[in-house]
Amino acid sequence: MFKLLFHRKKPHKQNVAEKEIPSTSHQSIPDASVAENGQKKKRKWRHLCCSSQTDSDAEAESNTVKTQKKCRWFLFKFWKKLHKQNVAEKEIPSTSHQSVACGGKIIESQTGTIDCFGFPNIGNTCYMNSCLQSLLNIEEFIRDIRRQEVLWNTDPEAQLLRRLIDVRDCHESTDYGLKDHHLRAFKKAFSSQAPEYTGSAQKDAHEFLTLFLNEVKRLAPHLERNAALLGQSYTCPVEEHHIFKMENMRTCKSCGHQSSQQEDFTSLSLDLVPEGSIINMLETYLKEQEIEFRCDCGGTASELKSSFDTLPRVLILHLKRFGFTQTYNIQKVDDPVRLQRDLVVPSNQGGGCYSLVSIISHYGGTESGHYICSSVHPEESQHSTSDRWLTYNDAQVLHTTGSAACEEQQRSAYMLFYKRNF
Repeated sequence: MFKLLFHRKKPHKQNVAEKEIPSTSHQSIPDASVAENGQKKKRKWRHLCCSSQTDSDAEAESNTVKTQKKCRWFLFKFWKKLHKQNVAEKEIPSTSHQSVACGGKIIESQTGTIDCFGFPNIGNTCYMNSCLQSLLNIEEFIRDIRRQEVLWNTDPEAQLLRRLIDVRDCHESTDYGLKDHHLRAFKKAFSSQAPEYTGSAQKDAHEFLTLFLNEVKRLAPHLERNAALLGQSYTCPVEEHHIFKMENMRTCKSCGHQSSQQEDFTSLSLDLVPEGSIINMLETYLKEQEIEFRCDCGGTASELKSSFDTLPRVLILHLKRFGFTQTYNIQKVDDPVRLQRDLVVPSNQGGGCYSLVSIISHYGGTESGHYICSSVHPEESQHSTSDRWLTYNDAQVLHTTGSAACEEQQRSAYMLFYKRNF
């Protein structure tokens, strides 16, 4: 009898197994609709069983056969109830997948998946999840926000900082329902300042990160006034870790007159150099260029040279993979770029040595796509030589190494986070 019962329910077990494997095309945790579908299937099965007993053949069956059918039906309901309880107890579906599918491409993992550190996709929010993973990887940035909690915790205007810390506090949890709640609260707080992010439309990760850092920076004067009233001081975490100054020096080719202008940046956007490296792209950006400019002497040609005036603790480089064709259509550039793990960046006040700690990659085209993030393992110390990294594909997290991430994402790397060593 048990053999017959479980032989009949084998397709159902296969369906349940398929639901336990997260789909990369649907980037969120199974919701109530899955349970509802399960109830519909259950009602359909009961209907079939009942109807089979109401036809003429069923009426002709003996009492012994009817008793056996009722027994099988009772055992099936009992088994299904236990099975549903086991599935409900699992916050994160287990999976034996050793790769991540993104935009039709496969990223091989080094080992397997882990249950914590991931973020559920709450509606085309892979851009937000990837940026949050990179920011949370900057421990000093989060620490400087947290240590000033007394200044922003009860301030209505600083809701975004509170929501960010809520997300950080559940980062290592396997309770994906809790993470879903805090991510929605964070997105709502961010959307209150950037209304275009209210819906579930796909967005650009670099644009989101820039707006977020600018919003945290915008709060600084307000929190500084609050701190002064309490006899304290406030340090803007964006100013402390991400802001750097670029100097643009213009030199007239006719009279040699020079003029300079400084500008604050939170990231540097670099043109792609096909088959080139990050160092090549930086050198191209800092290279002297000829521009048209009318000087007081009457000259119209000048040279413009950009340079770092100050260096940040975290240097964010944005690779321009989206541009316009000659007919003004947007296109994506998938040219490979050699990703250096270490950079030496010159500045007017001395150079700085940087190490790569996070990569945000974009898979897909201009109409649709998907973001993932690869970062140094949260438990890894800055000077460790084990090279443990994690790849975050929303809720799915895979072990990898920094070397593998740099090799696999040469054609997809979109944003690079470098932390200054000294």
